[in-house]
Amino acid sequence: MVRSAWDSIGVPTDGGIDAVKRGLPIQHLEEFLKKTQLPRAAVLDVLRLTASDVEGKVRLTQEESERLWRLASIYQKSLGLFEDDAEQTIQWLHAPQKALGDVSPLKHIVTEPGAAQVQELIGRIEYGVLS
Repeated sequence: MVRSAWDSIGVPTDGGIDAVKRGLPIQHLEEFLKKTQLPRAAVLDVLRLTASDVEGKVRLTQEESERLWRLASIYQKSLGLFEDDAEQTIQWLHAPQKALGDVSPLKHIVTEPGAAQVQELIGRIEYGVLS
């Protein structure tokens, strides 16, 4: 079981920020995809990459690394929301949410403000505040 956003992308917590600043090696994206079973196309969409962008790429840029960490963080929080049920987590991430203007969390987190809204929604659901 994955315990943190850092774990889900295969980066030690104590060196994570520096690794993101340098740009994560592409293997960390592959590890995240393998651990989470999220659809590759959806993850690349969040990272604002295409399949051809990734082909032959050795390292993500700092911005792409930050987006991967952001996605990993939201995935982990969502997984906690659904008591480690990965299938239910993936379904929720893909489903349009009324609180997000009928947009799915995966579509919403392509920006930092959108990610903040998704994190806020997760918190409201955890504490039973759905308004």
